[in-house]
Amino acid sequence: EGPVSATFGNGIVAICTGKLDDRGILRASEMVTKCPSKYESAEGSVTAEYLLENSDRLIGQELKLAGYIKTGTLVAAGQGERFIIYSQGGEVPVAYDGALPDEVKDESSIIVTGVWTDSGRFEATDIALKEVQ
Repeated sequence: EGPVSATFGNGIVAICTGKLDDRGILRASEMVTKCPSKYESAEGSVTAEYLLENSDRLIGQELKLAGYIKTGTLVAAGQGERFIIYSQGGEVPVAYDGALPDEVKDESSIIVTGVWTDSGRFEATDIALKEVQ
């Protein structure tokens, strides 16, 4: 309810949270734009080391994983594991079939959103460069 921010308009992708009313209209309580710059904050993320140390209890949970792309592991989409992310001594294989931001390369600092699986692989749904603080 209330006015919409000037950042919203035609062609803008937004994530809306709210409830459907009796007429099927979404009454949004929150609207967030999907950042086209592909930068994201590391706030609330875990490291590869933490993920591995807490592997069993994190299976199936949606997480943000922060780290760096290990040199030499980045491959094209459609090959299963896309790259290995490392941080604080841990290394985690990441599967992702989507397009990567153009700036992503070996040693890029990234934030990966997705789910930790019982196969020991992180199934990513979104990849973003880490926002510079």
